[in-house]
Amino acid sequence: MPVFNRSKLLEVVGDDAAFLESLLENYLEDTEKKITRLRDALADGKTELVFHIAHSLKGASANMTAEYIREAAALMEEAAKKGDLIRSADCFRQVESEFERLKALCRQKDLK
Repeated sequence: MPVFNRSKLLEVVGDDAAFLESLLENYLEDTEKKITRLRDALADGKTELVFHIAHSLKGASANMTAEYIREAAALMEEAAKKGDLIRSADCFRQVESEFERLKALCRQKDLK
């Protein structure tokens, strides 16, 4: 499975590559902010906040076909819902790792 499905996204945006690049840039910026907020919420033990941010990240990642990030965010959301910050932190590390992979791919292929 690819880090994200560019061809599917292009189809969704009517083959408008410039618009796709704009969407991707916004997603990357927004996800960076969410990751910072998640890191802080985990450090502060704010389970409910982790749940809400993970839920938002899950949806945004699904929209951008970033399936690995979506899956990790879904697992984090589920763990936070159960009050399990240790599992949430494990999932957070996976989100960070997958996000770094996505950023590297974007830089490599100049997709943003």
